[in-house]
Amino acid sequence: MRLDIRVNEKKSVVNSSASVVDDCISLLQQQNLKILIIGNSHAACLPHSIAESSGDRIRIVSVQKPEYSHFFKRGVPTQSLRDYYHPTHVFSILGGNRHYDVGLIEHPQKIQVLVGGEDEFLAEGRELVTNAVIRDVLLEAAHDPLAMMRNIRAFYSCTVTHVMPPPPIALEDISNMLDRALRSMGEFTTAPVWHRLRCYRIYCSVLSDFCAKEGFLSLDPPDDAASDEGFLKTEYYGRNATHANDKYGLLLFQKILQDVIMSSDVSTA
Repeated sequence: MRLDIRVNEKKSVVNSSASVVDDCISLLQQQNLKILIIGNSHAACLPHSIAESSGDRIRIVSVQKPEYSHFFKRGVPTQSLRDYYHPTHVFSILGGNRHYDVGLIEHPQKIQVLVGGEDEFLAEGRELVTNAVIRDVLLEAAHDPLAMMRNIRAFYSCTVTHVMPPPPIALEDISNMLDRALRSMGEFTTAPVWHRLRCYRIYCSVLSDFCAKEGFLSLDPPDDAASDEGFLKTEYYGRNATHANDKYGLLLFQKILQDVIMSSDVSTA
């Protein structure tokens, strides 16, 4: 499947078609745009083959892969990264799973995060924890990826956009979908879906505030990938409970390209 992006009167239309890549690359070439995507595990779902066939218009750096390890030293970009590529737009897909530090496995003392408003309810047998406490925990958990993002932002003079992580899945029992390392921990209980969703939303708020403070743009997950309740739709479930699949990656790739073309179109208007 390929991606078709056409710009008409400041509006871009994304369609699935056989001519997608050619249309997309043509627009990137016409405006001399180059996209660098820097990510870790959540970048794995992106269509790397499309990037590789883009005529050097799109490159994806997966920081966990050994072949890219020399691009960063203790989270700081090196001259090797600058020599590797000269982008006009940079996207960060880093630190996407940090909300699961408190949202995936039940703590021995079960908790409930208070969010207030119409979505509030009181679950029996749970210790009440404020939104602010969870924000502080997640901010600390995300220290390393946020520091790396800050270093990337300082490294490039072009636009840097952070991509929000995919929503959690809605299955109650996800024990068989966890990574092998988690399953080897012994007996545990996975947190209920409503707790996962609350922690996810708080984490996205943490990331959004960080982006606003540090001079990043931010990009939300594709609208079509989420259910009305805010969970990841079943067709986009990935290889495990905390990642999305290639179909989601294509949707996200479409949105990234749409964002770049639209922002460049507006800036040159």
